[in-house]
This record gives sequence, structure tokens and C-alpha cells, in this order.
Amino acid sequence: MSDRSQSARAKVLLVEDRETLRRSFARLLTERSYEVQEAPDLARARAELENHPPDVVLTDLKLPDGEGTELLSLCQQLPKPPPVILLTAYGSVETAVQAMRRGAYDFLTKPVDSEHLLLVTQRALQDSARRWRLEALASVEDEPTLLGDNAPFREVVHRACTAAATDTTVLLLGESGTGKELLARLIHQRSTRKDGVFVPVNCAAISASLAESALFGHERGAFTGARERHRGWFELAHGGTLFLDEIGDLEHGLQGKFLRVLEDGMLQRVGGSQWLKVNVRVIAASNRDLSTDVAAGRFRSDLYYRLAVFPLVLPPLRERLDDIPILALHLLNRHSKALGRGQLSLSVSALDALAHYHWPGNIRELANVLERTAILAREPLITPEMLPPLQRLSVETVPGEDLSLPRQVAAVVERVEREAITRALRKTSGRRSEAARLLGITYRTLLNKLNSYDMESPKGAPHTRGGE
Repeated sequence: MSDRSQSARAKVLLVEDRETLRRSFARLLTERSYEVQEAPDLARARAELENHPPDVVLTDLKLPDGEGTELLSLCQQLPKPPPVILLTAYGSVETAVQAMRRGAYDFLTKPVDSEHLLLVTQRALQDSARRWRLEALASVEDEPTLLGDNAPFREVVHRACTAAATDTTVLLLGESGTGKELLARLIHQRSTRKDGVFVPVNCAAISASLAESALFGHERGAFTGARERHRGWFELAHGGTLFLDEIGDLEHGLQGKFLRVLEDGMLQRVGGSQWLKVNVRVIAASNRDLSTDVAAGRFRSDLYYRLAVFPLVLPPLRERLDDIPILALHLLNRHSKALGRGQLSLSVSALDALAHYHWPGNIRELANVLERTAILAREPLITPEMLPPLQRLSVETVPGEDLSLPRQVAAVVERVEREAITRALRKTSGRRSEAARLLGITYRTLLNKLNSYDMESPKGAPHTRGGE
């Protein structure tokens, strides 16, 4: 579908008190097949918002009966807030920038270039449509780790669902925070054992002295303090699934007994002489390279090969940057509901800011950031300034040399964008609104990139109020 056919259905609310200018803008937008609703003041604009909710709002900052920022607040209270573009005189740029921090999409300085007005309007509509599409997808009641369209990740989920139909042992590998336990739960839910119990165990949290009893159970009197019989995790998971996270931390002396249970489903409790039969499906996980531990003698090779019948490697979040918007919206929605904060959402620029971060802590870090954001949110629409400070990692500060193709492409894109922004700022003597126009991007996008790349105006470029 072309942009022109999309705009044919788009409604624009145009709020401008100068009739000649308003009619000129209305004619320009109508010629591009937009449906234009005109309002000369704030009172008429309020009525139009209530009776004919628009897809985008173009409003003068100074109106006869109030400020355009009041209209911004009204728009943000609508069930589906439209993007708001401010029209401002040169001397009111600072006020417009403050309004953008409160959620305005962009601003245009008068006299307004016609083609630039059309460009910004079109982008506002496209970004708004993208955000509402993501909102709809993110509202699906599903675990956040299983959302996203990243091809390698979807392949992992597909293979997990294939393995779920069998009783084979699955080994999940990947960095901490990538969602290995959630994927293990998906495998359990898609298996014939779904009506059985799912028992998650963190092997790294088991003390060496209690590990055998925790796994296999013990009989009364087996050791000091064993006052009664205790069933271990294998028995508790009978008929269901036992998920052993951080399996690489399992004490070496127990690995042989663990292998025995995997091989024939038989175990003995500590201090017991009776062999017990258990029917358990095992899913193991590790954030380490277990083959390296095998080579170093820290992990039994026969146990490793028994666990790695069906290995799955979850990609880190930095290799799923295209999935961050939908993950972020889903997590924010979940946290806002749990905290009783009402409906919260992320602006397009906030989503872009999240997508430019490296996320060393993966989905767990993203979830923590959005929970903190939901707690501190002052407005229903989250803008970049309302996000916690993100420790952005440049190519030079990433530990080790990351030779992955996505990272190399990102590095090249960053260098090109830095150079283009620097040239544009020099050419416009540091005037950012003019630089954004030269670059063919919105003022908001330029600010996000300057913040993301920690850039200032180049030497020799004056920092004036108009430069904002």
C-alpha cells in the first residue's frame, strides 16, 4: 500500500488562528488527500477532538484562548492519542522543545516550508501507526520472551515447539536473562506432560552439602538433622518436567548419579537401599559453554552428551534489536497493571532510545528498566527523558571484540550518521532544527541521535537559543 493511499484515510486537525495561514495549510494537506478539520482556537479544537478524533494534530503554540500545549495534554488523555506537531514562531523554540519532552511529536518553526510540513505529517502518521500496531501485538497475554519477529529467535521457538511433542532431553544455552526458563515452560506447556508439575531448580543456588538430598531425597536418620523422610526434586517432578538451570554448577561428584537417573529413571534416596522409579522429563540450561567445561574436566562428557540431545541456543537481546519495541510495550503494560498505574505507553522516540541500547542484561534488564519507568511515570506517555539513564555501550566499550554481523553493521551506520550530523550542524552554524531539515529527519529524531551518540555541536558552531 502506498503512502498516498494511507494518507487518504488520515484525519488532520489543523489549529491556527490566522485564517489566511490556516486555509493555506488546509489546501496543501487536502491536495495530498488528507481529511482536514480546521479550528481557529482552543475551544473549537476541543470540540473537534471530542466529536471527530483525528489521526494527527497540527497546532499553533500560541492561540487566542490558550496554549497549544493544553491541546497536547487533552490529546494524551484520549483512548488513542494522536501525535501532536507544534507550529511555533522563532522566539518560542525553547517552549516547543519543552513540549516535546512532554510528548509532542515534533515542532515546525514559522515560516513553515510546505514540503517539510508534509514530510513531518507523513512521518508522524507512519510512526503512530507503527506504535499502535505494536501496542496491539504487545497486549497479547503471552510471556515476553516468546514475542518478536527476529528470524533466528523464531527458529529457536519453532524448534522448541517441535521438541515439546517428544520426551527428549533438551539443553537450553544462552546468556543470563535471555529467557531460558520461560522457553522451558513453553516446552512443558506444549508437551503431553502439560497437566503435570513443572519444577524449576537453580543448581547454582544449591549448597554442595545439601545437593544430593535436594535432588534425590533422603530417608529418616540418613544424616544429622534428617528427622523424617524427604522427597527430592526428581520425585516431586514425577509425571512432569524438571528444569535444572545452571546445570554447569552441579557438583562433579553428583553428576554420575544424575546421569543414572537420566539413563534409566532409577534413583536412591540418601540413606536408602530401595531403588525408586521416576518418570521425569529433564530440561537443562546453562549460560556457559559446557563443551569448554568438558575439555577442562569440570563436567562429565557422558552427562554432557546425554543432556545435549536437543540443544537450543537463545540469542542475546542485542541480536534482537528489532524485537525491542514490542517487548518493551508488553513489559510496560504488564508492570503498569501490576502496579495499578493505569494505561502507560512509550512514545516512538522512547522506543527508538531503547532500541539503541546494547542490553548486556538482556530481557531481564529491559524488564527492570520498564518496571522502574512504570513506578516513576508522571505522564501516561513515556518519553525518552522519563526513562532511567541507560549506560549506552559504544563499539569501543563492548567487552571483547564483537565480530557479529549485526554489531558490525550497527558500527558502520553509527559512523555514517555521526559524520552526516556533524556536517549538517556545521553547515547550519549549529541550528539543530535547520540541520534536521537538511538531513531529512525530524527534530526529535536528531535530538535522540545526538543523545544516543553523546554528541555536541561541532567546534565553531554557536550555541544559541535559536540553535535548539
